[in-house]
Amino acid sequence: MPDPQVVKETLHICGVSIIDGSLLPHAALLDVSDGELENVRCKFEADWSLTPEKKYKVPDTKKRTKE
Repeated sequence: MPDPQVVKETLHICGVSIIDGSLLPHAALLDVSDGELENVRCKFEADWSLTPEKKYKVPDTKKRTKE
């Protein structure tokens, strides 16, 4: 298990913001640009699995009235 302080320092060096670190060092929600994702993944791949956020289109279920 990685040391939480080392994790925070490494993320800071990579320019990554921690959105929610309440579960460090087991898990964290990070703000990482797409260009930096691979750089951060290389530093933590032995300890963490980094997965980008997925966005899903949800259909609009509101009923519409025709005018």
